[in-house]
Amino acid sequence: GVDDNLRRQDAQIGGIRVLGSTSEIAQLVKKYEIGVIVYAISDLEESEQNRILGYCKQTPARVVLLPDIVDVIQTRFEGSQKLEPVAYRPSSPLDGR
Repeated sequence: GVDDNLRRQDAQIGGIRVLGSTSEIAQLVKKYEIGVIVYAISDLEESEQNRILGYCKQTPARVVLLPDIVDVIQTRFEGSQKLEPVAYRPSSPLDGR
């Protein structure tokens, strides 16, 4: 992974080692022979997202955009009734007694 926060360099975030900053993406792709870049950052301003995607597109690696799953779910259910939790209890042969 990459992160522009210098304190996170060489750290692990969610089990993924931070290899460098976003400006180093091209060098990292070459050094580690990366074939696919998974872009999963959604909480940045559009200009920052475009800057980072620009670095990714300068490489021969395939860029896969991973949407924020929470945003996807909220958008999908927007305007529909609030979903209530449902308790599940498997039926039992004793239910009819």
